[in-house]
Amino acid sequence: MRLCVVGLGRLGLPWALLADAAGHEVRGLDVDGTRVAAINRRLVDTREPGVAALLADPRCGLTATTDPAEALADAELSVVTVPTPSQADGSFGLAAVIVAVEAIGAQTRQLTPRHVVVLKSTVSPGATDGAVRAALVAASGLDASVGPGLVHAPEFHAIGSVVRDITHPDRVILGGEEEWALSRAEELHRSLAEEDIPVARLDAVGAELAKLASNSFRTMKIAFANSLAELCEVYGSDPRAVCAVVGADPHIGRGLLSPGLPYGGPCFPRDNPALSAAAVAAGVPAPLPAAVEVANEQRFRELEGAVLDAAPGPIGIVGIAFKQGTDELEGSPALELARRWQAAGREVIVHDPLAGVPGFTMVASLAALVDSCAVVLLALPDECLAADLRAELAGREYPPAVIDPWGALSRLRQEIVEICPRASPRAVS
Repeated sequence: MRLCVVGLGRLGLPWALLADAAGHEVRGLDVDGTRVAAINRRLVDTREPGVAALLADPRCGLTATTDPAEALADAELSVVTVPTPSQADGSFGLAAVIVAVEAIGAQTRQLTPRHVVVLKSTVSPGATDGAVRAALVAASGLDASVGPGLVHAPEFHAIGSVVRDITHPDRVILGGEEEWALSRAEELHRSLAEEDIPVARLDAVGAELAKLASNSFRTMKIAFANSLAELCEVYGSDPRAVCAVVGADPHIGRGLLSPGLPYGGPCFPRDNPALSAAAVAAGVPAPLPAAVEVANEQRFRELEGAVLDAAPGPIGIVGIAFKQGTDELEGSPALELARRWQAAGREVIVHDPLAGVPGFTMVASLAALVDSCAVVLLALPDECLAADLRAELAGREYPPAVIDPWGALSRLRQEIVEICPRASPRAVS
């Protein structure tokens, strides 16, 4: 197929590269001329696993441009992956999506066969068949019976595993009414997958709701596990053992049902407010998404207080990125906690192998952090960082208190308590 990928960010660029590797003819379109030039020169700075290798492959034929006419020339499908920032009411902004589909629509008279727009950007319920379709039809000047098709295909990916998530998806959701367009979108998705995949066809609003509901349910499991951990702590039981038993129920499942930091990242904090906003717009009571947000904030406050109470003096954070193995800071719970502690008057010292944060003292070694801090938060469930921290703590006469919300040191729990005499009884285990 001849494709145009609109928006070459953290999702669009991997999508374009994988489509190219699958044998499609791919052009990328982006408003950022600097990024376009970097892509064409194969000089994109990225830590997303697999992206640099795909871009550097001598067989890579991806080209990028800022010119819609050039990008869309002879294209059969467009894949739209532009940002949809959250609005004050929790819904998703459509400005970039509208600009994208208007650019596509303006070119569709020259495109044969009928063009298909595959919208991957997360949008609020009703947007695809509402404002997005209206903008596409108006820009094309073509009746819906002969104009471009429109399919909403929400993406489920995680920072640090985008390439794998595209090539090995749990499922693909396609939303739309035009069977011919859905079939071509399905063909495209199957061509990128490295194994047979389940494909669900819904109407567009069903696909929009499925995306929000999936992420909302995931956050509910995270918040429930963290709330349960606090209860287990009061009663003196091991929260990980309790969560494992609960998750063994096949109706519940172990995925995400483990205590740790509050949920965060680029997507999860957006989706509960968006689902609540959709419920308000529909006049339907939906208390659960808001309750999950309250529970998540309670976890923030619990960890915030546990560290402040553990010991006076500087606070150390081991791993401030949102996710281990990445330098992604957007939505990082550890960064949010660091800001709260700094606002409370504490000095915050950070060690992270990949991520750097302006406004905080960054140290290159764990030894420097342990030497300087009265209390340390192990903020990532990283076994290597945990082992290195354990080595730094061992043998010290006056080690800092350690807060380990993920339980990365749980198998060493008694040893850590023994060598951390200043550890607070509220330390999360």
